[in-house]
Amino acid sequence: QFGYHVIQKTGERTSPPAQAAELVDQLRDDPEAFGEIATQVSEDYTTAQANGELGWVARYQLDERQENVIFALTEIEAISEPLDLGTEGIYIFQLLEIAESREIEESRLTDIRETGFDRWLEQEVKADVPVWVDPQFAPSTA
Repeated sequence: QFGYHVIQKTGERTSPPAQAAELVDQLRDDPEAFGEIATQVSEDYTTAQANGELGWVARYQLDERQENVIFALTEIEAISEPLDLGTEGIYIFQLLEIAESREIEESRLTDIRETGFDRWLEQEVKADVPVWVDPQFAPSTA
């Protein structure tokens, strides 16, 4: 009554973590292929169109886990281990350039202030401040 449907199976995908591990091996063998591979496999349209390039990254600009992976890279063309952020995807980074300092344009600085201020406050300011609770207001331990 509804006709026929013909389906051709053309291949099988491996699990995303396995695929990411394979990509890391491939990229470490040929770091210059990063842009081409990122364009082919990236699900982020914006970075895929830019050969996977995020541009330069400042502290407190991205998710803390991403920054930890990015700033752990120390050699030009180094490829990171895959960073699995669950539903946000799996990220692989390549270091293209290192600069000791760089002026941050106002629009990016505004974004960093909005997204990174609370994290900076917790990590850099409040982290070393001891907290004293008056015993009369402390919760009971009994």
